[in-house]
Amino acid sequence: MTPCGETFSRSHDNARRSSDFRTIINGPMRKKKGRARDGEGTPEQLPSGLYRYVTKLKTGTVKGPAKPTKEEARLALAQKLQSLSDESAARPRRSFGIMARSWTESRTDAAPSTRDTWKYWASALESDPLAKIPAIEITPADFTAWWRRAKMAAVTKIKRVAWFRQVLRDNGIRVEWSPPKSDKHNPRRPLNEAERAAVLNCLATLPDDLRLAVLLCWYVGLRRSEACGLMHSDRDGDGIRVRRTVTYADGALRVRPKGKTGVSLAWVPLAPVLRDLIGPPRKGFVLTDDAKRPMNPKVLSNRLTAILKPIIPLVPKLGTHALRRTFGTMLLESGTDVVTAAKAMRHDPATLLRDYARSRDDLTLKAVEGVFSGSLPPSITPTEPK
Repeated sequence: MTPCGETFSRSHDNARRSSDFRTIINGPMRKKKGRARDGEGTPEQLPSGLYRYVTKLKTGTVKGPAKPTKEEARLALAQKLQSLSDESAARPRRSFGIMARSWTESRTDAAPSTRDTWKYWASALESDPLAKIPAIEITPADFTAWWRRAKMAAVTKIKRVAWFRQVLRDNGIRVEWSPPKSDKHNPRRPLNEAERAAVLNCLATLPDDLRLAVLLCWYVGLRRSEACGLMHSDRDGDGIRVRRTVTYADGALRVRPKGKTGVSLAWVPLAPVLRDLIGPPRKGFVLTDDAKRPMNPKVLSNRLTAILKPIIPLVPKLGTHALRRTFGTMLLESGTDVVTAAKAMRHDPATLLRDYARSRDDLTLKAVEGVFSGSLPPSITPTEPK
């Protein structure tokens, strides 16, 4: 039997020889270098043989000038960081609205349609209190206040917040924020059969322009901006071609040759009852105000809600989009396949199923009764209440 001390001595010698072998193959072990501090930088040698220091700050990556030696490159990076700091300190305390407008004008690399959307957004932002706040003083509470003030869909709000953050990030400002949870459950839904009948019964009492607006949003599935931008010359065979939208911002109407999404501007069919109401192609807008200008979409929604709310008071978020949602739901309820219904809605099929396929309570009850309509076995009898 080998003594315990001799066993320890042999294992220690084997470990030492293994360590010596690794040293011969890989060289002596070096102490792992810690992470460079902000502003210190990491040297790199360029193909030209020059050296350059690179560092990562909170606002992004900063690369120093190339120099013949590492020491000169390190000093050059320090000078560049100091100049950036001086420029930031001397920069005037611009308001967020001015910063957003400057940002949209500087983004010449974007597509023209995207730049047009950004300019419209920056123009609409100027009337909001958020635009008056100095950009460097914006806090998450300011974003939350804007979120609760903005009258738009949650998806649109999230897109706007992404632009807010991009403007601030490009100017060296970071604001960590997440959308607040809704304090009430008020989902959008289409009209049920009774509500549809109530709206049809009141159509005869509506003014001509409102009656046509209801039918365009309900029987064609147009958004309010598309209905207000529709012209008689857009008539194309048995349908119409959506070519523009009308929006209201900054106290002025804007006619834009751009839709909400990439597939919004397309041909849509007209129901036979609407072909005579719109009439043949001619000049002018279909929905106009007293001055023969395109109708203000916000005025359209307010007038329509004031008339329909007393008739169908239980519909949450009642407006023109509730009629468009009803159009998509009725297509699905009639057995139309998802691809065809999505084309009529000018939506992606996945979006149609996610946002518009809302079954009514009466259809759910009818489905359950149709499947489970049989009687129970005779051995199962209802229990008497105690």
